[in-house]
Amino acid sequence: MTFLKMATFAALALMGSAAMSSVALASITVTNNDGKAHVLVVEDEQENITEMPISIGQTIDNLCDGGCFIWLKDLEDAQYVAPGTTGSMIIKDNHLAPAS
Repeated sequence: MTFLKMATFAALALMGSAAMSSVALASITVTNNDGKAHVLVVEDEQENITEMPISIGQTIDNLCDGGCFIWLKDLEDAQYVAPGTTGSMIIKDNHLAPAS
């Protein structure tokens, strides 16, 4: 895990522990709207890494059960997902971004 990722986890964990009385589950959905298949990489706070293939048009639900980083394999443009976050992300033009 890079120093920037570790610092982000530490800072957000401190804010989150003060703001949340119970642990909420993150409900993140990623849809591949790109013209090719990709591999999603999910790294949790304990540095466990899971790789998930995602086909063109496929949607993967419930990626995190707490804070995590999500990125496309071979790209370092990671998106941080805070604990308790719900929302949708899309893959388009070889990038992972929040759905608008």
